[in-house]
Amino acid sequence: MEITKKKHLVNTEEISYRKISLKRIKNFKIEERGGVIGWEATPPQTGERYAVYLGEGNVLKTSPVAEVKPNGNVLMVKTMNSIYRVEYLE
Repeated sequence: MEITKKKHLVNTEEISYRKISLKRIKNFKIEERGGVIGWEATPPQTGERYAVYLGEGNVLKTSPVAEVKPNGNVLMVKTMNSIYRVEYLE
């Protein structure tokens, strides 16, 4: 009988997801109806696509982020194609 030792993962990092509400904005005064609730692993970063996990294996990805404007618990995220309002729920 052969005994093997289990290898432990080293240099791993725990990812902390944040629950958000994401709504697309028609312009800076009018929000579109609806929106989605999801979880972000990393905040939006200029030049990168913003990814939001929606559950059941679904991920929403925006076009590359052009600008991020924080306002308290809310971010206004301008991408190459749209403007989004990101509200942190937890």
